[in-house]
Amino acid sequence: MNQMENAAWRLRMVSDYQQAETVRTQVAANARKNDAKRWKLLQDTMTKMFEMQQETMAFKARTRDKISGKWDEYIRG
Repeated sequence: MNQMENAAWRLRMVSDYQQAETVRTQVAANARKNDAKRWKLLQDTMTKMFEMQQETMAFKARTRDKISGKWDEYIRG
């Protein structure tokens, strides 16, 4: 291999390395972006579940109050 071929080979190696680094950086950025999306989805899901639990507990309390009122009317009545 003469000096020109050796220089060309080294230049290709550097170029290939730079391309690989670019791809690695893009993959890492996409992974961080997807992690952020998953975290947001988890937060939204947990928030919705909490809200549903609160609504259910409030509904049950209102139902118990109505039943107690009806039972009181029946006894007094």
